[in-house]
Amino acid sequence: MKFKSIVFIWLALVVCGLRSQNVCNPNGNLIIYTNYDGGTLNINVDQNIPNLVIGVVGYEATAINLSGAFVANVTAVRYAGFNGTNNPCGGVLATSINGAPMAALTTTVFAPASTLANSNGYSMIICGYSCSNSTNQGGCNTVDQIEAYFLNYFSGSSLFAHKVQYNCWSGTYSVSVGGSCCPANSLLQGSIAGNQTVCSSATIAPLTSSVPASGGTGVISYQWQSSTTSSSSGFSNISGAMSAGYNPGSLSTTTYFRRGASTSVNPIIYSNVITVTVNPAASPAVVITPLQVCEGATVNMIVSSPGAVSYTWAGPASFTSAVQSPTLIAQLNSAGVYSVVVANAFSCTATGLSTPMMIIPRPVVSVSVSPGFAVCYPANISLFSNATAATSYSWAGPNSFVAATANTVLFSAPPSSSGIYTVTATNNNCVGTNTVSILIQPSPTLTAIGATVCTGQSAALTATGAAAYLWTGPAGFTATTAIIFIPGANNLNSQIYVVTGNLGSCSASVVVGLMVDPCAGIEKHESRSAVTVFPNPNTGSFMIASDLSMQLLLINALGQTVKTIELPGKKNLGLSFTDVPEGVYYLVSPDGSFNQKVVIAR
Repeated sequence: MKFKSIVFIWLALVVCGLRSQNVCNPNGNLIIYTNYDGGTLNINVDQNIPNLVIGVVGYEATAINLSGAFVANVTAVRYAGFNGTNNPCGGVLATSINGAPMAALTTTVFAPASTLANSNGYSMIICGYSCSNSTNQGGCNTVDQIEAYFLNYFSGSSLFAHKVQYNCWSGTYSVSVGGSCCPANSLLQGSIAGNQTVCSSATIAPLTSSVPASGGTGVISYQWQSSTTSSSSGFSNISGAMSAGYNPGSLSTTTYFRRGASTSVNPIIYSNVITVTVNPAASPAVVITPLQVCEGATVNMIVSSPGAVSYTWAGPASFTSAVQSPTLIAQLNSAGVYSVVVANAFSCTATGLSTPMMIIPRPVVSVSVSPGFAVCYPANISLFSNATAATSYSWAGPNSFVAATANTVLFSAPPSSSGIYTVTATNNNCVGTNTVSILIQPSPTLTAIGATVCTGQSAALTATGAAAYLWTGPAGFTATTAIIFIPGANNLNSQIYVVTGNLGSCSASVVVGLMVDPCAGIEKHESRSAVTVFPNPNTGSFMIASDLSMQLLLINALGQTVKTIELPGKKNLGLSFTDVPEGVYYLVSPDGSFNQKVVIAR
């Protein structure tokens, strides 16, 4: 084994002009296979190279097959050719990657842009067949373009070998054999130091080179880059930053830095990324709401300061607090200026001051109502208010009611004016309020109809417009129905009757009369006989004959209307009330001009 190693090292030194290959780079060891015709590329990983990454370029489709004792060392495979379909090698119609470890990253990209410009090569990576960088490649790429592309893609890796040919891949290619084009001396990018956390606008300590770049071919040049996007994207060159170290000055936002190193031969490679975390400087803005407050009101002490983690408040009347936005109950001695010291996580502190706060005595309002909180319509309601230290008053209530005086009157307010009335007393923009609830109940619109009947007839007196009724009349007569019946009326009943209707707690009364007439004359008889009911009694089916068109009500003994009957006049009307129970009923005209008892018996 020792002899084989010595032979391999000797061959590498001779073929590559005494330049060594780096196979111990922990960031990646790159081997490249480049041709024109594509075909089946069998790669035997027979050498124990850690973190082995493989790049393949071909104009035609290539089937990449990995095997070998150390194939598990392969961490990534990338195809970046044209992927033509002419199939000059036979049997390979599409590019594929086979045999890679499951954990390996395998990617295929067709004709990606070249990362290195060379006038002898193409602007996209498509093919390569020569180790020359200084002659025209007939539409293919120079090897330095292909190497620069893969070294940029496998960032931080070193080039181990580059195998180049024109014709189809054939047979098996062992990693230990190496390549046909000598790789350039590897360039080590070194490392930088200087991770910092600062406050906004603070001076940043210089970013230093902890390990300078080394190796490569030619003079090493530097180019610093920065990004405010992330540690892995958004980087752009910093103008004039071309030394091993860099002094950023001051920053206002978190920024990521890296240093690029390159030579005229070696493409640029980048160092580790350092982060300068910039936290906003403490800049408290203090707001007190409301600034002019009434005694006893809640005051909000608000501070806005991005990144703050602690707060120290101080103010009049020995006020202190350690919360971000405390509250206080204002007293007369709370007036004045409040301060807060804020600190962020990086000990950036600042003090904010409030505008002076004023404390105004709050009006205390009392109210009263006359004649009372519950009245019947119509009524005039007086609202009274009194407040300490008040300079103006205003009332508001239902039906868009408003008034601008301490005392006001609701004239004949309807029931729709019932509700909550609020009085507001103001003292220099400081207000006090009180409320009163008023109930305006509707009085019943009571209508009552008297009657004139002949002696011995039943009389009906009718009242409407209320929820409950109370009748009073001669000889202690009382009744509580809307319609009252006086059977067999006589002169003793010919009196005044009073009906009182109630609606809620409100009432109204109407006086009606009952006149009993002997009806001795012919005219009276004719009037009585204008409506005839027969047969009577009956079983619920009977006839009504009438010369007049009128409306009659069939009313039971409780005074409830059971049926409404429309008489057409000059015509007999046959009725059949099979749904009416047996009993004594009355046919009554609403105006009281007709009243006839009807007996239904089955």
